[in-house]
Amino acid sequence: QHPMVRIADYCRCHAGPHNMRLKQQLFLTLLCALPVTLPAQDELEPPDVDFFAAIQGTHTDYRNLGAEHATGARITLGTWMNEIHRGDFQFALEGSFNWMGESDRDRRFTETAPQEEFLDRDVKENTSIETNGLSLGARMLHEDTAFLRAGVLFYTMQETIRQNRVFNPQDPTEEPTSDSQRDSSRITGTAPYIGAGFQMPLGGTSLNLIMDYSAYWLESERVEGFSVGLSYRIQ
Repeated sequence: QHPMVRIADYCRCHAGPHNMRLKQQLFLTLLCALPVTLPAQDELEPPDVDFFAAIQGTHTDYRNLGAEHATGARITLGTWMNEIHRGDFQFALEGSFNWMGESDRDRRFTETAPQEEFLDRDVKENTSIETNGLSLGARMLHEDTAFLRAGVLFYTMQETIRQNRVFNPQDPTEEPTSDSQRDSSRITGTAPYIGAGFQMPLGGTSLNLIMDYSAYWLESERVEGFSVGLSYRIQ
């Protein structure tokens, strides 16, 4: 005999007020055992997007921060939002890892020594700066050629200053003395960036030669950079 029929027979044979709780438990068990059929719903269509990736070599000008030029790299991943367009303009979201390179600068100068027994001191100074970070932003492409980009860079900057100092005594018969010191600081922050560039297809494929100019405001100073590389759009 089917189990469901057995349960029904049991309920009829043991009907009564004192078995009300047991019947409620059986009823709940039956409800849980019954298959529940939900009305079919239309599947959501996936968003109309194209993914892209780019790798570029960079050349950064650190002179506003007391260093020189540096070479680095930028790797970008992004998404073209095909459903969002205005005429010949396309829009994308992008995220990049930026290694802006390491640069150092040497300079020599003479300054007044704080100690009275010294006439002055000659200083040889080396300043080294290295910056890297992650950026999030958007770009706008016109007719698959020229583009603008803007966003925020979350960066870490390592600055190291080394000095070798020679103290010249007031008494010319005495020998000069020397020492050295090293100061290092690590700075984290956020900086806005803007950029403009163009891309050129290679052989009619989704592979493009890409070049751009970017400006970042690091520690309130404008740091400029140029980059060139390849990008690929996955359609």
